[in-house]
Amino acid sequence: MATLAPHPLYPEIEPRASGHLKVDGTHALAWWRLGNPKGVPVVFLHGGPGGTTRPFYRRFYDPAYYDICMFDQRGAGASTPNAELKDNTTWHLVDDIEKLREHFGVEKWLVSGGSWGSTLSMVYAIAHPDRCLGLAMSGITIGEPENIRFWFHGIGNVFPEAWDAFSSFIPEAERGDLLAAYHKRVVDPDPKVHLPAAIALRTFSGKTQSFDAKPEMVNALLAPELCVPLARFFTHYVTQDSFLKPNHILDNLAKIRHLPCILVQGRYDVVTRPLLAWRLHRAWPESEMFFVNEAGHNTTESPMAETMCAAFERMKDRLKARGC
Repeated sequence: MATLAPHPLYPEIEPRASGHLKVDGTHALAWWRLGNPKGVPVVFLHGGPGGTTRPFYRRFYDPAYYDICMFDQRGAGASTPNAELKDNTTWHLVDDIEKLREHFGVEKWLVSGGSWGSTLSMVYAIAHPDRCLGLAMSGITIGEPENIRFWFHGIGNVFPEAWDAFSSFIPEAERGDLLAAYHKRVVDPDPKVHLPAAIALRTFSGKTQSFDAKPEMVNALLAPELCVPLARFFTHYVTQDSFLKPNHILDNLAKIRHLPCILVQGRYDVVTRPLLAWRLHRAWPESEMFFVNEAGHNTTESPMAETMCAAFERMKDRLKARGC
């Protein structure tokens, strides 16, 4: 298995342009453009579902080479209306990415994403392969229900104390299906019901997504304006198997296998298990697979962050070889 030497993160940069794009009668997407306006376009798809684009992620990309396009997915982050589940499915998000591409006047772009963003990257690329220069992804998930079951019921094998608190929040009679139990609570309109459930879910997520979760990092996830929307979106999507047919990604890989692809996976990621990344790589042997030791799911931690930066450096060489 090949290794990828970490690359120092690029300095923080400010957007050269930003705004909102109305994509239908309800939703408007918050977007940012950064880096070289004449560079190779790259779009970043954040995780969640229901996460947000953080300024930290800008530091993965060489701003002299890339024309960096970032946005918050519909209903998430700074997009409006916040936490709106109406007309919010994977296929709406795919259409939104295309509307953004057209709005920006981009012919083709590199598609990048982490966690849920990796699933969305591949679903978008399968739908629009002629609009993609390649894919670079981390924390790989391929939309398999078995991974969601593991998230709710299997992580206790590694984090028993966190899972005990997470499962104990739910009455014993409902613990056989924690996803359904949490979903019912986080979409409840009563703050006395949805807020404690969202905090419990996000606390569990925070404690298990990092290789070395610090209390301050976990606590930063628990502000109501952050944890309630993400908890609602996450359970909304995964109760519907991400609105995908079974094996949608693996069954349609032939449409995108000609594209350069780099996969970065934390060795000890229990949120999106390394087995799934390996399964994708085996089905897509032209892809480059890099495991990061001493790393979990969180791409803002070292050495995952520096390895993601290195992946985009490596992708520069792949794209230059193709004339980009």
